[in-house]
Formats: sequence, structure tokens, C-alpha cells
Amino acid sequence: LGNFNDARVVELLLEKLGDSNKVVRVAAVAALDKIGASQEQKVDGYIKVLISNTQGVRLEAVQALGELGAVRVVAPLLERLGDKESDIRAAAAVALEKLKATSEQMEMGYRAVLVSGYLVVRLEAAEALLKIAPQDRGFRKEHARIKREVEDQERKLKAASFDASRGVFWFGLKRSMRRAADKVRSRV
Repeated sequence: LGNFNDARVVELLLEKLGDSNKVVRVAAVAALDKIGASQEQKVDGYIKVLISNTQGVRLEAVQALGELGAVRVVAPLLERLGDKESDIRAAAAVALEKLKATSEQMEMGYRAVLVSGYLVVRLEAAEALLKIAPQDRGFRKEHARIKREVEDQERKLKAASFDASRGVFWFGLKRSMRRAADKVRSRV
């Protein structure tokens, strides 16, 4: 396909940027380069696959958008700051730095992430906001609140884990005692 400079071929290759198979994605990128697809076409293709269910596809799209350098990709990359995967969030932050996103844009992106359902993501956003605007008391309070929430969740998880392991221990002990008692009874 990389030998034909046809709009239909370009469209097909752009769709392949979202393929779950990495080999197919790499071949599509090479073919797009070979036929001279425009930067705008590539940007459009990568923006479309930012919502893929495949982590590798999203990661490659974020990294490629950072390299392509189009200013219009700032908004879609700001959305990836709230991705559930930490490597994609980190790649989005790096891409935004490469694109020289303003601190106001970054602040806006991280503020949006503060309402995310993922507690760890919210904590990372609050920490990033503290770096962007360390003097902002609202960010400090929000960071402290989210950090307490994370610590509470960790405590609850440890307690539940301990309770579960204790239950397994006692269940196993009771079963062993019953078996021993059954052996004694069978001998009598």
C-alpha cells in the first residue's frame, strides 16, 4: 500500500494507526512516510486513535503527536493527562512540554483531571498543579485532601488484606484440627 499515493490508500493507512498489532502500526507509519502523507493527515489519524482501548496504540499516538509538533494537538493531549495508564499520562506531559504548552493550558488540563474517577490520577494531577502554581493555596488544600483520601484507601486495603489472611489462617487451622480429630476418632 505504501507505493500508491491515493487518498483512499492514505485513509486506509491512517486507520491502521489504531490496529492492535504493533507490526501493522509500524508498517502503516512507514508507508505513510513513504507516500508522503501530510503532517495534517498524520495528526488527524493519531488524534482519532487517542481513544483506543489498546494501551500501546494510545501511547504511540501521544508520542507521535508530541513529535509532529502541531499546536492543535494540545487539547487532545491535555485529555490524556487523565488516562488510566501512568505511562500514557507521563508521555502526554512530555509531549505537551515539547509542544511548549503554556502553564495556563497545563493548569486547565490538570484541573479537569482532578475530577477523574482514578484516585492515583487525581493525586498526580494535584502534585503537578503544585509544581505549576506552588503559591496557590487552593491547590495545596486539594492536594492534601486527595493525599489523605489515598492514605485512607491504602489503610482500608491493608486492613482488608490482613482480615482476609487471618480468616484463611483460621479456616486452615480449623480444618487441620478437624482432620486430626477425625483421625483420632477413627483409631478409637
